[in-house]
Amino acid sequence: PGGGPARSSLSYMKRTLLILALCCTSLAIVAPVAGAAPSKPDVTERRVSFSVVNDNDTASQGATDHQPYTIKGHMVGPRSAFRAARRGEQPLSPTLYLHGLSYSSFFWHLREFPEYDYAARMADRGHVSVVIDRLGYGQSGKPEGMLDSYGGQATVVNQITEDLRSGTYRFGSSRSKPEPPVDRLALAGHSASVFIAQIAAYTFDNVDALLLMSLGDLGASPTAVLGFAATQSVCSSGGRAADNGRGPGGYARFGQTEADFRAFHLFNVEPRVADRATRLRTLDPCGESGTALQAIATDVLSTNTIDEPVLLLYGENDALFPPPQSSVTQSLLYAGNDDVTLEIVPNTPHAVTLARTAPDVRERISAWLKDRGF
Repeated sequence: PGGGPARSSLSYMKRTLLILALCCTSLAIVAPVAGAAPSKPDVTERRVSFSVVNDNDTASQGATDHQPYTIKGHMVGPRSAFRAARRGEQPLSPTLYLHGLSYSSFFWHLREFPEYDYAARMADRGHVSVVIDRLGYGQSGKPEGMLDSYGGQATVVNQITEDLRSGTYRFGSSRSKPEPPVDRLALAGHSASVFIAQIAAYTFDNVDALLLMSLGDLGASPTAVLGFAATQSVCSSGGRAADNGRGPGGYARFGQTEADFRAFHLFNVEPRVADRATRLRTLDPCGESGTALQAIATDVLSTNTIDEPVLLLYGENDALFPPPQSSVTQSLLYAGNDDVTLEIVPNTPHAVTLARTAPDVRERISAWLKDRGF
């Protein structure tokens, strides 16, 4: 009986300490971690698809099958930009990104490693990106590999740019009209898709800026030449079937072994990213490597007619198209253009979006795009 008040006081103290402990725990849970990357709730993406025909309406010779296909990809950008476009307040000004040999759209949109997800991190900076699996790759339609050429790829890209400008593409899971309108459009090519971007630009004159990365028409290294020769050797024997043997024939790798792929592309790339990229590497349509010389010939004759702003970007340690050999010769093709920017990124390989220096690559491209209204 004499200890009642003391026990009551003790219980109160225990309850008070318990409440304080719970509060501190809750604050620890919700408090931001010092140095943690900020959340980016405004970044979103939508599936997009385009109906195209595999024709070649360019001067760059190469066979096509004239058949319809679907090109699939994603549009990635700030949610606010999509909402404004839907409401008719501000049209989109995206960049359409084309991957090179050995890749599909994962080159630009590597979701497994957010810090190397180029499209998402460009959305952080306010940019809208359209990333696609080119014809013959990934989830897009696959023709017989011999019936896929750089001229044909450029014609397909022009159909995509026309669909973006007119709103006649599929945005999301179902079609709505109008689709988010596109006003100004930049076109980006990496590696061999530089051929495609340039041919599309000087043939159809349907883009407002060009971003060209990791290729020089006249600047291939001996490593690149030997790689193309090895691919053509496989293709001359009929190539391989796409989709793990279930798809059409006429496909081959650029870089016949995993070691080749890593040596060609992955200097200064984190091991976990290099391993993932190696697992995801693709077969390429034989018609592409088979029409590289035709693409170079038309580029040399016609690239000087391109007057839109051009960014030429190279990794200093590119094993396939090393600067200054590649960058200088490519700059000369644009000698008549008064808005050409050359960027050479130190400690950077052919795979510029996957290297440890990817933030520097994105910052340089973002600054260039913003300066030109994108």
